[in-house]
Amino acid sequence: MIIRTWTPQEHPRLFFGREDVENLRAKRKVDEVARAAWTRLEEDIEKAMALQEPRESPRWEWDTGSDNQKNLGTVARELMRAVSCLGLSWVLDGVEAHARKAVDLLMALCDFDFWTSPRFFGTDYRLPWRGTLETAHCCHAAACGYDLLYDFMSEAERHRLRTCLLYKGILPLVQDWADPLTRLPLSTHILPWGNWWQNCIAPAGEATMALYGEHPLTERFARLCKEASDWFFRFEGATVPEMPEEQLVGDVSGTYYPPNFDSEGGYWEGLNYMDSVLINSFYFAEAYRRQTGEEILPMGLMRKVAHFILDCSFRMGDRMRAVNFGDCRAGFATSPLVTAYLARRLRHRGLQWFLHNCQNNFQDVSLFRFDELPAFTFLWYDPSLSPREPKDPPPVKIYPGTGWAVMRNGWGHEDSMLAFKCGATAGHAHADAGSFVLYSRDELVLIDSGVCGYEMPEYQGYYHTTRAHNTVLIGGEGQIKRLAGKIVKETSVPGLGFVLGDATAPYEGRLSQFLRGVLFVGGEYYVIVDWLRKRSDAPFQWLLHYDGKMTQ
Repeated sequence: MIIRTWTPQEHPRLFFGREDVENLRAKRKVDEVARAAWTRLEEDIEKAMALQEPRESPRWEWDTGSDNQKNLGTVARELMRAVSCLGLSWVLDGVEAHARKAVDLLMALCDFDFWTSPRFFGTDYRLPWRGTLETAHCCHAAACGYDLLYDFMSEAERHRLRTCLLYKGILPLVQDWADPLTRLPLSTHILPWGNWWQNCIAPAGEATMALYGEHPLTERFARLCKEASDWFFRFEGATVPEMPEEQLVGDVSGTYYPPNFDSEGGYWEGLNYMDSVLINSFYFAEAYRRQTGEEILPMGLMRKVAHFILDCSFRMGDRMRAVNFGDCRAGFATSPLVTAYLARRLRHRGLQWFLHNCQNNFQDVSLFRFDELPAFTFLWYDPSLSPREPKDPPPVKIYPGTGWAVMRNGWGHEDSMLAFKCGATAGHAHADAGSFVLYSRDELVLIDSGVCGYEMPEYQGYYHTTRAHNTVLIGGEGQIKRLAGKIVKETSVPGLGFVLGDATAPYEGRLSQFLRGVLFVGGEYYVIVDWLRKRSDAPFQWLLHYDGKMTQ
């Protein structure tokens, strides 16, 4: 077997080296933000020590569909959190009980026949998938464990873990997504549109870097993942082609997918999914840079992304919150892990200010997503960078590829912000062209309804529909998700901002015109103006959603 050819390397090396350990130990003692992140990590350690070793679903249960995905998906997400915090505790403090628990959890994961949910190669899919998001999550957990616990594990445990990592994790993901010769001929795989592409490829790359130089295949796999990741960031948008039905996965031929990131750093699937894409990209890029010296993150784009995060964020009391267009729940905040990494790499004092002002988010469990790992917020936070509140925003900032526009007068507790959307309605975007949200003086005034669990009937039946947004119905009907709106005009001069969106197309002929203009006057007043023309006698409904109860 090719697995027998191994060249041992020094570990840890993916995200830090032995030379960094003393500085990491000192950081948690002297800095408030680092202590907050470490406190959250200690809570995760306590939960991790109580975890039971995972068990794979029996094969006779494989036909139960989403239950199997939940089984492996839950296992993988729990292990990502557990292994990263337990492993870091071992490296920094030498707590053997934490290391033993992490290794036992990883050995239980190795007992699984597959690191892919069985439903993906069962009757649910005509073309079986070998690597999915669960595979990627398993890769991250195993890669972190292999790197952080290398010196603790026996050689037999190391051999078993790297064998499973290569054959159950890296190979399926590379074959399905990264390698042009074996990539699946599905609508989800043929072009790098959407978060699944990067969230499968980047963890495969990260896992490859955990084994880099220890096996002859790792250089090829790293190159394939690097090239596929680069394509994701450079993707310029495309329309789903005509394809046989069995090759369309949740898509309709003719649906347009915009560039993943637009020219100003906006991400069309929304801030929630941008978080997951960036987090996995950072894991891969940091590991690749540390071992090869090559930068694979598009740093110019990352600087624009930093502005996108700040432009779409606002303060509510002692917490940060963000615009929640698309599949992004109300009360969302950009991940501290993302802001810590970008602030450090870009020396961005505005993002450091964001991080300092979202310390209370660290203790808000509802804000931690499965790919939000406090161990990495702690690792990447740089206390030497002084924070600085952003100042002097332009009257209007346009993100053309997303169809988002932001108007604001500042980031303070007395300031206001209006975010307007007239763009893509496909995928994790909603049928919400022409919608807007308004925040003022630490309160949400007009809201986006957000999202619920994807398995719930309300997900497609309400939250994705036009009815859940601050836009227009015609005869009680809203927009379709295949067609997009667009921003057609923008003007910004001192004291005045104006943006005009064309939301006609998503109504698929029921309207001959729907233009919505938003005027921001004197840094204080927002004016909404609509130009509507209908093709029938059906009545208009002008929708507004608010956070609260009507008392009169």
